[in-house]
Amino acid sequence: MALNISQGLRTLRATFIILCGIGLSACSSNPLGMSDAEWERLSPEQQLEARARQAELDEAAADRRARIEQAKREEEARARAEYQQRRADARRGDIIQCVIEPAEGYLRSSWREAEPVAFELLRDYPIEFSVIEKTSSGRSNSHVTGAAYFDGQTVGICRSLGDAQQRAQQCSRMIATTNEYFRGIRRTIEVDRVTRGELRCDAPRIGTVR
Repeated sequence: MALNISQGLRTLRATFIILCGIGLSACSSNPLGMSDAEWERLSPEQQLEARARQAELDEAAADRRARIEQAKREEEARARAEYQQRRADARRGDIIQCVIEPAEGYLRSSWREAEPVAFELLRDYPIEFSVIEKTSSGRSNSHVTGAAYFDGQTVGICRSLGDAQQRAQQCSRMIATTNEYFRGIRRTIEVDRVTRGELRCDAPRIGTVR
């Protein structure tokens, strides 16, 4: 008896998805993830339908990826525009510039000398930064990501952007007055498995006076 093509293909595809989802089966090069044995049991007509269905799935997946990438680009552009507007509207003391030097990064499972880390912080606008291993050649692919925030008096150096947004207790902190930031201030900081060293920050005399 001829196979029910649509039902058979749906069953095979569902089985493939389940197995791939739990890591019990490697994905086949045949359409719909069929094994060679499953593929060979299909008639030429069924194979043609399977190829067409796989093409539809590939096209839909490509469309989803394109939409995700477009949404990501739009969100990044929106965030940049928002940051630039907030920076333009900042009051004096809302922006500080910081450097971690000398710096070490937790790289390849141990503390290693790192390149100086420099970043600008806008009040209530957490950012991410990279700590890059220092090498004799000046080129390294080894890096770790940290995050930082500034709330007007406190600079926090954190393990993740989420920690910075929540001002988590485990962030390493520098606390100072606005006048101290104008003069420049430094502290020793250490963030577990991210970075440690001397943090220097000062508030450039930019922004509006209100």
